[in-house]
Amino acid sequence: MFNREFIAKYWYASSYEQFETQTNDVDFFLKVIREQTDGTPQNILEAACGGGRISVPLAQANHDVTGFDADEFRLLHFYRKAKNIPNITARRRKAPEFIRGDISRQTFQF
Repeated sequence: MFNREFIAKYWYASSYEQFETQTNDVDFFLKVIREQTDGTPQNILEAACGGGRISVPLAQANHDVTGFDADEFRLLHFYRKAKNIPNITARRRKAPEFIRGDISRQTFQF
């Protein structure tokens, strides 16, 4: 017996990795980092890092990269790409919940 949800999620993650291959945004990020820093490696956190399309090239450019994503199937692709890169890590985490409110007045509830 097979698990339809597992197959669907794995298929979606694999399809995304196959078809989402543009790198204009990565080139842009690297350019901004070069222009706005002194050239030293930066600590970078990528939320929703997925399969590492952005994180891996940033790590290959010698930046220390940490990513998180809630999708374990996308992270499988991340781990494969980042296998031999020492300055990159990823964890399965849900995005934090942000609450709008005035902390000085405590006008919000958790």
